[in-house]
Amino acid sequence: MSDEPDLLIEKLRAMASEAGSFSKQELGVMLRTAADRIDHDARMMERVRSEIQLAVKSIDNARARAVLAKTEAKGHA
Repeated sequence: MSDEPDLLIEKLRAMASEAGSFSKQELGVMLRTAADRIDHDARMMERVRSEIQLAVKSIDNARARAVLAKTEAKGHA
């Protein structure tokens, strides 16, 4: 996914250099499409970030349970 923004920028640059061959309507569609793609990528990155946060919380909870179990085991020994 990290190469996609660079690839998109290159495509937009290529389109800009050929802008004279596109109508304003065509350029508008291209820009809206690019904006939609960027928005989609941002939503996907937010979803990944949220999933990572949940995984970290789960790991932290598992560690806390392990420490508690170890402490309780020492208390019973």
